Amino acid sequence: MSTTNGKRVHEEPTSMRRNIGELGSDLIGLAELQVQLLGLDSKEAMQKAMLPISLLVLALGILVGAFPLALIALAWWLAMATDLTQAAAGGIVAVAAAVVAIVLILAAVKGLKKSTLILDRSRYELRNNIQWIKQVLSSKNKQAQCSDYY
Repeated sequence: MSTTNGKRVHEEPTSMRRNIGELGSDLIGLAELQVQLLGLDSKEAMQKAMLPISLLVLALGILVGAFPLALIALAWWLAMATDLTQAAAGGIVAVAAAVVAIVLILAAVKGLKKSTLILDRSRYELRNNIQWIKQVLSSKNKQAQCSDYY
């Protein structure tokens, strides 16, 4: 506020407040568009990643086929290196491999659950924050328009 000819004059015209409100609203709209662009870019990146992912799945399939042979070879080696029968060595190797697989599966499931929860929380919070900012800016804009008439 400043004083002009003995009267107090508000320095910020209401049209300026309205313009600031509109600018804020435009910025929020731009942020929403940016998030949509991120979604589209992610979709495109996923499409481009399909061939490498397919090759990875193929390689994993070959590895899955080779892994039992490696376990059989390990069981034969264990039987030859010790006084165990081939059946006993095979059983020991199978149980050890199953324990390792179960531990890996549990770790993977736990990690996957945590990773998806983080994304859901972020998405939910972003939507809430954008809605709140839009409401605040639009209510301030409406207040500025109403004060123009008084």
